[in-house]
Amino acid sequence: MGVLAPLSVAQAAAGERGYELVSPVDKSFSDIAETSSRIRATPSGDRVGFVSTGAFGDAQGTGAVAQYLARRGSGGWETKAITPRQQTGPGSSGNSTIYYDFTTDLGLGLTLVTNPPPVPTPTPDTQNLYVREDATGAFRLVTSLAPPVPDSGYAPIYAAASSDFSHVLFESNRALTPDATDDGLRKLYESVDGTVRLAGILPDGRVSTDETIAGVGASRGPTGGSLDPSQAETSRTISDDGSVVFFTAVPTPESGNGQIYARIDGTRTVHVTRSQRAVPDPGGTRPATFAGASQDGRTVYFTTTEQLLDADANGAADLYRFDTMDGGLTLVSVDSEPADGTNAIVQGVLGLSDDGDTIYFAAFGRLTLDARDLPAAPKLYQWHAGRLTYVSELSGADSTLWGGEYGTGRLVRVSSDGSAILFVSLESLNGYDNGGLFVGQVYLYRSGDAGPRCLSCMPSGTANVTDSSISSAASGIAGGTVGYEPRTLLNDGSQAYFMTANPLVSEDVNGKVDVYEYRPGTAELQLISSGTSAANSYFGDASEDGEDVFFVTRDRLSPRDRDSNLDLYNARVGAQNETPPPPGPTPCIGDECQGLPNVTPQLEPLPSGDADGSDGNLIEQPAAPKPSVRIVALGRGARSQLARSGRVVLRVRVSGAGQLLVTASTRVRALTATVARKTVRTKRAAVVRVTLRLARSARQALGRRGRHRVRFDAMLSSRGDNAVGAMTVTVEGRR
Repeated sequence: MGVLAPLSVAQAAAGERGYELVSPVDKSFSDIAETSSRIRATPSGDRVGFVSTGAFGDAQGTGAVAQYLARRGSGGWETKAITPRQQTGPGSSGNSTIYYDFTTDLGLGLTLVTNPPPVPTPTPDTQNLYVREDATGAFRLVTSLAPPVPDSGYAPIYAAASSDFSHVLFESNRALTPDATDDGLRKLYESVDGTVRLAGILPDGRVSTDETIAGVGASRGPTGGSLDPSQAETSRTISDDGSVVFFTAVPTPESGNGQIYARIDGTRTVHVTRSQRAVPDPGGTRPATFAGASQDGRTVYFTTTEQLLDADANGAADLYRFDTMDGGLTLVSVDSEPADGTNAIVQGVLGLSDDGDTIYFAAFGRLTLDARDLPAAPKLYQWHAGRLTYVSELSGADSTLWGGEYGTGRLVRVSSDGSAILFVSLESLNGYDNGGLFVGQVYLYRSGDAGPRCLSCMPSGTANVTDSSISSAASGIAGGTVGYEPRTLLNDGSQAYFMTANPLVSEDVNGKVDVYEYRPGTAELQLISSGTSAANSYFGDASEDGEDVFFVTRDRLSPRDRDSNLDLYNARVGAQNETPPPPGPTPCIGDECQGLPNVTPQLEPLPSGDADGSDGNLIEQPAAPKPSVRIVALGRGARSQLARSGRVVLRVRVSGAGQLLVTASTRVRALTATVARKTVRTKRAAVVRVTLRLARSARQALGRRGRHRVRFDAMLSSRGDNAVGAMTVTVEGRR
């Protein structure tokens, strides 16, 4: 059960918030994953979902990760595990048991399960999608795939669902309906109250012979016979009520471009990207890319180089808007400054309002008179009800903003009403000093502003020394993000949340990543996390009114929080503080503790001449008032191996027994992310050898030419105290 504690220094500055410990006190020394998209709060803030790689409480198992739901009651927060029991074996890890989506109230959750199935099914050895009802704990089958052989690994790839989960979109390369062709190509299906039907039906009633996918695709091409999940955002490919489904017919397998269609009420299909020119484009039909849709399914946006209207007089990429009700087509990226001789050259869409009336997109062209004349720089525009507004220039390296990927978390958020956009850019948009470093900062633009405001930049004008972000991802399987975008920006744009290690207020003294809140109406900047933790803190989610802000931290902000693992906290306005409970037993240390990873550290003798006076043999050290930890510098060979293989053996000097956590972080797709983590038990003072293997995305990034920085952090937790150490190395990419 969660407990409450004061915010101390930060409380007065943050609207009298109190800290509530959401995750359980006893987590068997497991961390709560800091992946932003896997922390999901209800609009009221009284319920929240989160994941961990560890099983605790009433968990029956973990599979890839364990999913938990917490509810706030009169006595604090209570947590329950909702991951179904899974059998060890092929298909029981990886994507298995991941909850891909929830309804807004967290009453229904959609998950992928292998064996044993939570309800009887004719295909017990196959991965299938299920919906879990939280009120009863009951599951219902969404899909039913018949495997050619047991445990084949075939799995449906979830794309999107209606608001009540009565309609669920998924992709598969299997023929699941009588009208589907068994040709191995990707196909989009719709499950309506458990009955599966093919979505890829053309306007003339024929089944598409091309691949059919949701938007730009929820899956990639087959690997070993089955499809792999892609990193594309597909949540807007079905309307809230499930009546409209958008699909792309892809003539070239594994691409995300083609002709876009809207399947309406499961009975008729509208060709969205059909030319409406008096004379068709002489260049012929060209593929289009789905860019988003309104929640009611009436409005859909896409980009294409085909000239679909007479007003489009060039072959450059443009942004279009289509109305599924009346068939109207609108050219959004109209060039209001044609005299400069440049075309729109639209790069992509950053986001749109819920009603589809406002959209933000990036283009190289100078489309308005006030846009800066920078042909080589993409520019951010806002389109609202026929009016185009220039917002700012961007960096060419900001492509993750409009790339539609959420593999490391989206770095942009548009308010529900479209009045504001929060994003991370590597460009110094306001002239702030980045200290010569290629670091991203957080910007906020609101309709009517002269330009975006940098929220994470040092207010004193001194150099920014670190990346800032609105998204975070854990290392390993817990870092696998899903399509949910947390409320880093409230529906009306009145409050924004972000993370930075830049000390923006005087209370921020730890030099670590902290969570901040910004209120543009009053220009108030406030700490949400303590600003004094020895480790980073991460934003999770917020309630619709911003009175509840969830974040993950190792800081012990509750009197009952006695470990140094990552916990989920809620900084809530009006929370009542609780006095510390009576002293309990000292937390267990060493082999008697359960739940720690089964890793045996390799110990090196302390070299002779050390401060402890030993002769190089391991000896029991006297208890020290405070633990200490230090990472030994890497040699040239170790740095070379790190750049070449992504593997490194660190030597960490510890002062005694305890729990040692070692992490690695580096820049991946414009975001600094934790890319490796290992926890070991230490029994005595020694030099511990810890082997880290960086995540694949990090290994790919380090392999590119140029200089790359990798930061290693070590934390030793011993008898209620923490010690931290850090080291940053620079490696040279080889490709």
